[in-house]
Amino acid sequence: MIAYEMHRHIAFPALLLAVFLGILGCQSSGPVDSSPERPSDPTASVLPDTVTRVTKLSTVVIPRPVPLTRVPRLEGKRLGEVRQLTRIARLQLVLGTLYVREENSIDSGEEDRIQIQSPRPGTRVTRGESIVCWTVKRTAAGQEAVLVPNLRGKPWSEASQLIESSGLKIMIAPRGSRDDPGSFPGNPLVRDQFPRPGVSVFRKTSLYLQLESDPNYRESTP
Repeated sequence: MIAYEMHRHIAFPALLLAVFLGILGCQSSGPVDSSPERPSDPTASVLPDTVTRVTKLSTVVIPRPVPLTRVPRLEGKRLGEVRQLTRIARLQLVLGTLYVREENSIDSGEEDRIQIQSPRPGTRVTRGESIVCWTVKRTAAGQEAVLVPNLRGKPWSEASQLIESSGLKIMIAPRGSRDDPGSFPGNPLVRDQFPRPGVSVFRKTSLYLQLESDPNYRESTP
């Protein structure tokens, strides 16, 4: 049986879909900053990356505070508004699609609305981080279900090939973001994935991969 068989209305299944994707209750693995709340710095916009204070005894270099922002609520909002909200929050939007059975009741106006997001609304993250969102669409005739492969611990290049061969789509992180494969030396490894391994989804469903450096990577010297 399909692991995410859903209710006849899309509003209620949104919670089930979030659980299905492994987002709710798994914030520790999400691309978020779990640092405690920090007071806002009104001088942050005019400070350089570091502030140097010279005393009689020594020179002290004070790191500039990391700017944080709260993740806005995007679920239920149309894509135009979502893009505007993420731009205001200085977050990078990553969009994917989750397909559901053709007989599920999804109004045509709901297909361009965000149904699931990670990190969850209200989470404090550093500016420039990625916020991952899924819209929901009906399957086409003959669109088959497949099991999500286990990609954890695999090199990025191998994981991307497995996703493609499974008939699934990969969600590309923005250039320079934490999960951008080009920002790592060598071939990064998959730290986590959404949806979770072993979940049954329809082909063309989008997967998001969280990456980490390969501890065994050694840069070759000429």
